[in-house]
Amino acid sequence: MNRHFKVIALTLLVTMFVVVPSAVCQQEKGDSEIGLSGSFTVPHSSPSDATGSLFLSYAYYFRVHDSIGTYIQTTFSKDQFSIGPLVEYRHLFPTKNPKVFPFVGVAGGFAYSHTGGDFD
Repeated sequence: MNRHFKVIALTLLVTMFVVVPSAVCQQEKGDSEIGLSGSFTVPHSSPSDATGSLFLSYAYYFRVHDSIGTYIQTTFSKDQFSIGPLVEYRHLFPTKNPKVFPFVGVAGGFAYSHTGGDFD
C-alpha cells in the first residue's frame, strides 16, 4: 500500500472516532457548535494557479430549536483575496428521526475583495 494512502486512511479513521460520536447528539439550549472547513486546489497543469478557501463558524443555541451564529469565509488565489464576516439565524424543525433536523434560516453580512498583486 502507498504510504500517503495509509496516512490519509488513518487520519480519516481517527476523525471518525473523534467527531462522529459527538455529531449524533441532539442540540439543547445553551449548546454551541464550531465549524471549520476549507479547501486548497493545485492544478497539475499550472501549480502557480492554486486556489483555496477557508470557512470558520460558531453558533449558539439560545433555545432548543433556534440558534444564532457568525461565520467568516475567505477565498484566495495568486492575485485575488476576499473575506466576508456574516451573521445567521436558524430555526430547526424537529422530526421523528432524532438525527434529522430540517431548518430554515437567514444570513447577512458583507465581503471585502481585493484583486491584484499587492495588498496596499
